[in-house]
Amino acid sequence: MAADVVTTITTTGDGTWTCPTGITEVTVQCQGPGGKGADVVSPADWIAAAGGGGGSYARRTLTVVSGTGYAYHVGAGSSGNDTVFTVGSTVTRGRAGANAADNATTGAAGGAAIAADGTTYYSGGSGGPGDNTDAGSSPSGGGGGGAGSAGAGGNAGAPTAGAAGSGGGGAGGTGVLSFSSGGGNAGTAPGGGGSGAKAGIGTQTGGAGARGQIVITYTPPLPNAPTISAPVAAYARKPGATIDLTATATEPTGQQVLYRWKYNAGAGDQTIGDTGLVNSGVAATYEWDTTGLALGTYVLKCWSVDSDGDVSAAYAEVTIYLADAVITSPTDLSSHISGTVDVIAKGYLAAAGNLSLQIEIDTANPPSSANDDYDLIQSGLVAQDTSTTVTANVSHLGTWYLRARTLDTSDATSDWTAVLTIYVLEALLLDSGSQVEQSILAVANKVYVLAAKSAPAVTATATNTVVSPTYAESPREIFVAAPEGADATACAAIAFAQLAIRSAERTNINGLKVRLEDGLKLQRGDLVGVQIDRMNINGTYPIREMRFDVANDICEIDVGDFWEPRTDQDALVAIAQKLQSLTKETAQ
Repeated sequence: MAADVVTTITTTGDGTWTCPTGITEVTVQCQGPGGKGADVVSPADWIAAAGGGGGSYARRTLTVVSGTGYAYHVGAGSSGNDTVFTVGSTVTRGRAGANAADNATTGAAGGAAIAADGTTYYSGGSGGPGDNTDAGSSPSGGGGGGAGSAGAGGNAGAPTAGAAGSGGGGAGGTGVLSFSSGGGNAGTAPGGGGSGAKAGIGTQTGGAGARGQIVITYTPPLPNAPTISAPVAAYARKPGATIDLTATATEPTGQQVLYRWKYNAGAGDQTIGDTGLVNSGVAATYEWDTTGLALGTYVLKCWSVDSDGDVSAAYAEVTIYLADAVITSPTDLSSHISGTVDVIAKGYLAAAGNLSLQIEIDTANPPSSANDDYDLIQSGLVAQDTSTTVTANVSHLGTWYLRARTLDTSDATSDWTAVLTIYVLEALLLDSGSQVEQSILAVANKVYVLAAKSAPAVTATATNTVVSPTYAESPREIFVAAPEGADATACAAIAFAQLAIRSAERTNINGLKVRLEDGLKLQRGDLVGVQIDRMNINGTYPIREMRFDVANDICEIDVGDFWEPRTDQDALVAIAQKLQSLTKETAQ
């Protein structure tokens, strides 16, 4: 953490403090000046005069704007002028101690701080009393103590000076001693009051009050956390490769920055190295030689460091792989509806040349050919560092495991990647507006809902006298049943009626309601998609809005528009193909 910057202003009078770049908050301390001790002016007899009051203290933390000048005034000793620092309409004030009047024997008051002066405030001490009854043998009054950051200034006696307030106040001046004749003693800065003078003839001057001061403290901002532009997440290389690590960060005060890289592969952070210094906002690259590192997953971490050595509070990170083969999709613990899963992988060899990728997928961990649902899939030859896609069947619900490896042209293989776990989920069939109280399978914080809208039976009039053919739909399948003797015209009528219904169904599916089963908590972000199966139109569509009714454990879902993924002509061809393979049945 950067050390605080402390600016102390002691020059009396008016001035302007300009807020440095990147600073948004400062703490201001104002200490008022001390008052002057009483003069002795042409006395008829001895006068041991009174001391002046000590200045008060106030502190406040203020919001400021970089580059803006803020007015202040530092009160001079004995001037009676307060010390003030102004930000907008907010004034932080250290009040001046009072000056003692000529020949006065009553001590002057210290600066009396009030709540308006600052969030923390302390008063100055009062001046000590004088004596004009037997002053020849009496000392003059001491000056009041100036308040500090942790306590009020002490009240003075005769000749005792008021003590300095705890936390940096100034002590008052000591009074003139018995049987002495002379001017008073000055107070100590900041804020100490002067002591009174003493004389039996002529004129003696009271001690001067000490000046006030302003202390401005701020914490210089740390450099901002960097942004990593290279490598990207899931980037993979074979160990021994040189990888460019590139980051960018800004430094609020405009200092130069460097980028400090480390990695974590499960054994704590390990240092990679630092780039050289560059200007704020400029990218820099570190070339990371991975020779000697093991295969595995590496979390790269990057901090920004300014030219003062201050390190960003936060860091950026990216996960990459040092591997012979890597699966980029699906990700570990991802969820899928039963059917097929596209596995995207890429690989690397020690030498030049093309390679194939082998994928194993199974419900055993690790995948094993001893199981009935084991599948080994091999891609064609591809270039190194080239993504290739293979499609794996996931025929039933449950947990599946997959892994990959490279295969070169001489049939040499690499090690298998780590085993990834994926979940194949059940789907709930919902009519629009329905409520489901049965189980929702939630795996890895993902919930899939399958929305279905069944059409009513459709009939078309045949051209003969035989019972009319009928059309009906069950989820994900279309059936056209034609009785014995039905002709093509009737079947065409059925097809066109079906298309009309399909066209009419091109509307939003809104108002789906999912009732959460006991113990299942569905939070914003958990519901990742709605798979729509409506009139044989299917696909997964994004959630547009979710409305949570916590009292009733219901989540209402609005999804985006969906449209028939095929043209009407495509649909007619599909229906015709079904008609050609139809087994005719006699109406019962």
